[in-house]
Amino acid sequence: MASFVDAHKKVGKSEGGYTNNPKDNGNWVDGKLIGTNYGISAPILKAYLGRPISISDMKTLTPKTASIIYKQNYWDKIKGDGLKNQSVALIIYDASVNHGLYATKNMVKNALAIQNISFSQFDSKVINKAKQKELFDDIYKERANRYQKGNPAFREGWMRRLEDIQYAGGFTSKKAMFLALGVILVGSIGYFVYKGVKE
Repeated sequence: MASFVDAHKKVGKSEGGYTNNPKDNGNWVDGKLIGTNYGISAPILKAYLGRPISISDMKTLTPKTASIIYKQNYWDKIKGDGLKNQSVALIIYDASVNHGLYATKNMVKNALAIQNISFSQFDSKVINKAKQKELFDDIYKERANRYQKGNPAFREGWMRRLEDIQYAGGFTSKKAMFLALGVILVGSIGYFVYKGVKE
């Protein structure tokens, strides 16, 4: 199953440290320019702490606390622990952080519709039924299209972020089984050849 730790290494690296761009709505809360840190927006930090926040609160946010917020607000919401493919989990998780959960749900829904799979809420079982590489590619296209329609000032950076996410093909269970059998067979032949030569 997919790993939050592995996925967050990638997402956390993309988000970076403290910024306070006034053109980014996520840097504002209660009419104040607070900024973001480790990709945690001002409204999200306020909701997590359950009180009004200051610039100091944002600047002193620790990576550990940020990771907890990411898991609670995004990874758990997309049912990440139940996803079988790490690449699919990563692109959905990164999308939920960058686009928001509502937009991500719609993108996944559109991607699954291409494969004729019904989807209304994040459901790991439904997502796991899809052809994983095709699903990854379709979500990728959905995200790229959204970026092209978004704010031009952020488009280049967003596209670099997306391009950094690649599908990492792994062995299917059958391939892994045949590979393991092949290793055992080669090892056995080698052993008997060695034993025959020795004797």
